[in-house]
Amino acid sequence: MRARANTISWKQLSPIFADVVLSPWNLLVGGLLIRYLSPLDAIISIVLGYAILAVVFVLYGGLGYKKRMQSAEIFQEVFRGKFSAVFIPLLLAFGQLGWAAINISLGGSSLAILAHLPRPLGLVVYALIIGVMGSLGLYKLGYAKIVIILSSTFLAFYIGVLKLHSGDLSPFLAYHPHAQKSVFWGCSVVVASLISFATVSPDFFQNVKQKGDVARSTLLGIVAPGMFICFMGCFFFFNAPLNLVTLIAGLSFAAVPNIFNTIANTDGAMAIYTPALKFQFIFKTRFIVGLIAGLAISLIFALLGITNYLQAWLKVLSVISPVFIGVAFAAVLFDRKTFKNLPQSFSRQVYVLTVALCVLLLEHTLPVIAALLAPLVIYSLYLQYRHIHE
Repeated sequence: MRARANTISWKQLSPIFADVVLSPWNLLVGGLLIRYLSPLDAIISIVLGYAILAVVFVLYGGLGYKKRMQSAEIFQEVFRGKFSAVFIPLLLAFGQLGWAAINISLGGSSLAILAHLPRPLGLVVYALIIGVMGSLGLYKLGYAKIVIILSSTFLAFYIGVLKLHSGDLSPFLAYHPHAQKSVFWGCSVVVASLISFATVSPDFFQNVKQKGDVARSTLLGIVAPGMFICFMGCFFFFNAPLNLVTLIAGLSFAAVPNIFNTIANTDGAMAIYTPALKFQFIFKTRFIVGLIAGLAISLIFALLGITNYLQAWLKVLSVISPVFIGVAFAAVLFDRKTFKNLPQSFSRQVYVLTVALCVLLLEHTLPVIAALLAPLVIYSLYLQYRHIHE
């Protein structure tokens, strides 16, 4: 076990987490929910979804505290070989680059309006800005996080006040979607929206001082602000297209929220920085080369309109990210002796089976919850089978 040096508390972690969820992309998640759910069902979905995320962060992310390991080290212990050294980092990098693309799309569109640029050029300029921030590590600065969090919060309050002033509360409370979906679907959307970040949660918890810091930082940094912004998104988009820039354009003094939106989405620099490190490690290249490659991929996704396919993107994440959490947690749950007696390829086989199951479920729902639970079931059934037949 690694020495407990340079430990941090929940007071330091909570703002880092809040920086992730207090972001305009989370407004879009709420907007997606309200397209298919009533306000009450949307609230229930948000509460249940964040309750599941809290369990994932505390139990799986808490492995970082217990084992004093990063997520990559946990995966190497569970999967072993090139599967954990190459394949897993590439998939996790892909998930982060998708969210960076959403940041570029949202922030770049507002920048284009403010600077009177064509939208594609605005996206390119914005991508360069967050690329510079990522290369210099500016997003890590405390002042930068405070400015981003305040910008996201002011954006939400600005839109919310104008929506209330226009008398939209009563129609919102009476709202019913034309195509109703289930609370389970809504809960899955919420979980999928943060599952790629949850996958690397041990990285943040490996240096916390006390076990209680894991739960405190999760509740105060993820659950409380995340639920607030997600619900605000429901209110903002119940009678509007799922397009944040279009919504802002219809507001009074639209330049003000566009400024907030431009600043708030610079947290995409973090989603560019970490994939660049993975590319550097895997392909043995310079960091700047990995950063440019990641930036180019994200920019292409943004130019192709990734925000118009939010539900499809969440389905992709439902297949990519939660399977790693499910398999890793299942492997760690059983004692080391049992785990070592399993075939070396067993974790990879469970991964493939779970992915196949998720693909079969894609047409009907977002299979994120199935991806989290299926590995536990497969491990339990296999170990029970071996116990009976040995």
